[in-house]
Amino acid sequence: MWPTLLLASLAAAGDLYVNGVLATGLRSQDFEGCDVRIDERGDIHVTAPRYVVRSLEERAPAPRAPGAVSTGQWWLVTEDHDSTGHSVEVFVNGDLVQRVRSGEPQVILDLGPWLVPGTNDVTFSAQPGPPPGGGVLHVYLGGGFNDAGVVRMNDPQVDYARRSSDPPGGGMEDFVLNVPVPGENP
Repeated sequence: MWPTLLLASLAAAGDLYVNGVLATGLRSQDFEGCDVRIDERGDIHVTAPRYVVRSLEERAPAPRAPGAVSTGQWWLVTEDHDSTGHSVEVFVNGDLVQRVRSGEPQVILDLGPWLVPGTNDVTFSAQPGPPPGGGVLHVYLGGGFNDAGVVRMNDPQVDYARRSSDPPGGGMEDFVLNVPVPGENP
């Protein structure tokens, strides 16, 4: 009876994440010196500090709809103050547009391909991982412009921050990014 129960529970298992990266299709891999946690949804989270995991998927902008927002006007910019342990997925209107991790180089991303005039839904999904530490990791979203290779944002509409006091279990937070509709008063 045990093998039947084991197979049934494996079939009902959720996704596999290795160091915060979705790795459900991973095969033939042994990890040493790692921690494994199964969350309430059945997702398996492997924290393997000595391993680097990257997705082979190419991040592609959503198809541009008629009347979509022009490029070079709306940005995602990160600022990391020596944080550790954070991994955040950023979704705009349901599309994954960026993964942000502590210790990685600054991200400056033109959000134009994912935005529409009017209300845009933004979701930050902090991935479970090791206990966070160090300084604050900020992700800013808002209007701005490229000034000779330097993106300038005067007053970002969204300032999402992860701190060392945040729980390592992750979590989600939603925001609204309002993009002016052409011809309407802001």
